[in-house]
Amino acid sequence: DLHLCDRRQRQMCIRDRLEEAMAEARRSSKAKGIFLANMSHEIRTPINVILGMNELITRSSDRSEIREYTSKIQSAGDLLLSIINNILDVTQIESGKMITAVKPYRTDSLISELASIGSELCGKKGLDFDTEFSPQMMSMLEGDKNHLRQIVTNFISNAVKYTESGGVKLSAETVPCGDDEKKAVLRITVSDTGIGIPSKELEHIFEVFGRGKNAVECAVEGTGLGLAISKDLADSMGCLLYTSPSPRDCS
Repeated sequence: DLHLCDRRQRQMCIRDRLEEAMAEARRSSKAKGIFLANMSHEIRTPINVILGMNELITRSSDRSEIREYTSKIQSAGDLLLSIINNILDVTQIESGKMITAVKPYRTDSLISELASIGSELCGKKGLDFDTEFSPQMMSMLEGDKNHLRQIVTNFISNAVKYTESGGVKLSAETVPCGDDEKKAVLRITVSDTGIGIPSKELEHIFEVFGRGKNAVECAVEGTGLGLAISKDLADSMGCLLYTSPSPRDCS
């Protein structure tokens, strides 16, 4: 009986320690999330001020040397802002505070915004940007337009980032959903002529901090957060993401 009692006491002691450790881990995770969220907000303000002043310098100077400097400042600032925004998104998703808003939206408005973003990003890098839209595409759908735009923008940004020559193409169509003519699924495709993704790495491409071998070998800047965030957003909205490999290699 004494042996059984001692064993029960040890089990209770182990259980109490495990519960205490789990509680401490939850407190630590919550504190980390709050810290990252606050830091992200605090850092973005001065960066936006710096970029705003940099834009004023660019507009007020005709010297090519000054414009070259300000262009590099803008590029570095945009990259830093992107990283901070990704960190904030990850924090919100992990804390369960990412809210999706399902509302009616015009498909032509969404596609037009995405085309504008793609055209601007490709233009900065000297790449071609093409669009292809189905003439039968439905004009109105319901969904979270802002998060959908964020997901596709991540894909466009990646396409531009990993493409040195050629261009990027944005395609869109609505696919009928069953026999109901009023229901359809919006299918958006982003394709590029870049370095591609090895087939064996496709299953890991949506993992946090997951970056393909080609990206590392080609020294392409990035954190590996964009696609992970896109997947979490897509999962929360019931969307499907699909990536395909490319036969091209990094040169």
